[in-house]
Amino acid sequence: IRKIVAKLPARRQTLFFSATMPKDIAELAEHMLRDPARVAVTPVASTAERITQRIIQVDHSAKPGILSELLKSEPVNRALVFTRTKHGADKVVKGLAKAGIAAEAIHGNKSQNQRDRVLAAFREGTVRPLVATDIAARGID
Repeated sequence: IRKIVAKLPARRQTLFFSATMPKDIAELAEHMLRDPARVAVTPVASTAERITQRIIQVDHSAKPGILSELLKSEPVNRALVFTRTKHGADKVVKGLAKAGIAAEAIHGNKSQNQRDRVLAAFREGTVRPLVATDIAARGID
């Protein structure tokens, strides 16, 4: 973005639209825009009070085993697991199945009917771990 902006004329009108506004992008916009106006449809999302979040730093190769162990040993009614890619989400679901844990994935390669079915099962508690790509997870609340 910086390289593109450097090639633009100094006198210009810039419009910047984003469905999400991570801190890094907001800082980038502050440096590149002059007297910007910000329009937000909804307030910044926060975690619901009933949700517990946890980060555990582990080596990449240890992730599948630790996730399986956590889901077996912790009293978790439902878990939302994020992956970076669609392939990664499917891989996590297969790994959990090998460990005896039924899970479902939600991502862009699923039809709307499949996504609706999986989300309904997750809400009802019939699917305990839901594995979602970070892109697919934007609409989950």
